[in-house]
Amino acid sequence: MEENVNFDNEVLAYLSIRKDELIQTHQEYIARHPEIREVLNDYLSSVLLYKPDDVFVYAKEYFHPFNPTPLKYKPLIVVGPSAVGKHTLI
Repeated sequence: MEENVNFDNEVLAYLSIRKDELIQTHQEYIARHPEIREVLNDYLSSVLLYKPDDVFVYAKEYFHPFNPTPLKYKPLIVVGPSAVGKHTLI
């Protein structure tokens, strides 16, 4: 029984240290990228203003304009040794 208590304390100590490390790295990242806070604040304000029934659908619609336009056609890559007629395909 004594071993389980020590293990639990070790696990709790590890988790506490890991949590502090994650908080620190996350804060550093946000400090380097202040636009994250601005985008999330704008989104949260919009959610609170419109109160959508489905927040996930609303998030998809809200962030859709930030997504680059997908390609109309997928690129075709033709490979192979020289002099086998790749240019005749194009």
